Amino acid sequence: MTPTLDDVEKLVGLPVDGDATVIGGTWGFPTILEVFENNILQDLKAFKSLKAGGVGNSLSLKKLKSHYAYKLEKILSDSTTAAAKKKKGLTARSVARAYMLYVLGSFLFPTIKGTDVSARYLVLFAKDKVAKKWSWGSAVLAHMYYNLGATSRDDARQFTCCTTLLESWIFAHFPKLGGIPKEMDSDAYEHCTCWKWDVSVTDRYGGTALLNFRETLDNYKLEDHHEHSSQSPNINLNNQQITTQNDQLQKLKEDKNESKENINLREALKKKTSECDLLKKTIEQIKVEIELKRVVDEQCTLEFADLPRQLDVKCKEIESLKVVNAFLMEQIDLQLPSATPPVPDTTLAKKYEDLLAAHEDIKKKLIAKEDFIMIWTSKYKKEVARYTEETNHLVNSPTHPSELYGMLISMFILILDIFTAIKVG
Repeated sequence: MTPTLDDVEKLVGLPVDGDATVIGGTWGFPTILEVFENNILQDLKAFKSLKAGGVGNSLSLKKLKSHYAYKLEKILSDSTTAAAKKKKGLTARSVARAYMLYVLGSFLFPTIKGTDVSARYLVLFAKDKVAKKWSWGSAVLAHMYYNLGATSRDDARQFTCCTTLLESWIFAHFPKLGGIPKEMDSDAYEHCTCWKWDVSVTDRYGGTALLNFRETLDNYKLEDHHEHSSQSPNINLNNQQITTQNDQLQKLKEDKNESKENINLREALKKKTSECDLLKKTIEQIKVEIELKRVVDEQCTLEFADLPRQLDVKCKEIESLKVVNAFLMEQIDLQLPSATPPVPDTTLAKKYEDLLAAHEDIKKKLIAKEDFIMIWTSKYKKEVARYTEETNHLVNSPTHPSELYGMLISMFILILDIFTAIKVG
């Protein structure tokens, strides 16, 4: 037997359907301060004045209560403008958010110290989340189970949770425990108001009382719980009430399905809205480009408007230059000598033929001269070789000087004959 979501809804009256109160992401001081400023409408100085002691960024419950107590009535009766109230950070919405933050920290999600609350909870009351239906019942139950698990450790010394939920659940399911108050009739939706709360109910300190509670729980019987259930008009339901509750549950399921459709429609609407925003940006860019093009067109129009006049000026300059050019050509013609009469084409052809014939004749002579030179060169080389051999013979053998002189004279005569022949040829 453990507390369930049905117990949370019946005993405390918190809704169990809706969106989960999950606050994810990284929460550094700048993010917390931004959430605080956007929802409480206060600045860094106010945050520091409301901050709890220690190194954390939690807010003090005592300071919240002393700062915002009786402020809502004052704001509603104040005749100043909404802008002035917003500037002071004391609008009805900001005070309501501060009150809800105080309720979360002191009643639904208390800490072990019981003196502070995290400013992160303010994100659940932002403008864009006003239409959301939060599942506070499931969050409170999860918070209680988490702290029950933490308290079950050997080194744990304190326990914190929504004590109203836990005590109401004990009162409802263990009525025969010592000190449990009697159930009373109540018209309130929350079943926890069916018991009278006093100091004796929660004053359970000391080892003796703990042993008494453990002994009573060990001797507790299942019949005691059923007997109490049959005597409790607020928990035990007849067939008609069960049928009514089932109809309401079915309606809630249908509403939940419808809410899912609304969520899908909302997501589709967000998508279309983002597309529309993108189109708006594109249209704005197109407008800017059109305006820029218009300005450029106007500048081009102004520049082109003067082109016909400039063209006329250039045409007149060209005409003036033509007149000056004609005058200069006349002057040049007057100063140049008369040109040589052209040679007839027949005369040029004859001269060309004569030159061609002279060229062929000179070519033949050059070829003949080259042949002649080659013949005499060969003959000269042979004679030089012969005279060289005879000279060597004369040098190496005793010879009469007259023979040597005769040989040199013959060689000189041969050289003269060769040069004479070349000159003549």
